[in-house]
Amino acid sequence: MTDISGQLRLRLEQLVDEYVTSGAKALEVIAALEKELAGVSFSHKTIWKN
Repeated sequence: MTDISGQLRLRLEQLVDEYVTSGAKALEVIAALEKELAGVSFSHKTIWKN
């Protein structure tokens, strides 16, 4: 795992924990993250060609 991957994993875990602490279900938070990341990935691929 690269340094950026480790940092990203930690921040994502913290984000999920924040929502779960507020009452959300972990699987719902993770599913929402995956959906949003897929949209970001698609939009970035159309903007950035590298």
